[in-house]
Amino acid sequence: MNKSTRNLNVKSAQDVLDTMGMNVNVQAIHDEEGWSLTGTYDDMYGPTVKMERLDKYFSLEIFLYHFIARKDYIKASMEIKENCFNNSIHPEQYKIGKS
Repeated sequence: MNKSTRNLNVKSAQDVLDTMGMNVNVQAIHDEEGWSLTGTYDDMYGPTVKMERLDKYFSLEIFLYHFIARKDYIKASMEIKENCFNNSIHPEQYKIGKS
């Protein structure tokens, strides 16, 4: 994937997540296997990172789904996240006001 496409994916993902009010930092990173798109947000025990390889199989929609499905959880306070953990509530299951 070329640089302009990588940058477009980073910007597009960041714009969607920012519009939804989620505090997720999106970056393209390079390692020995190639480029990946990462999204990082704060969780109970530190940062949580979602990574997808930027290859011919990459889908921005699938990358974003991870965060959209966890929207209420990502936006929740650490106290709520701890409550979810203690009560075995998966981040995708948490909905505001239902924990």
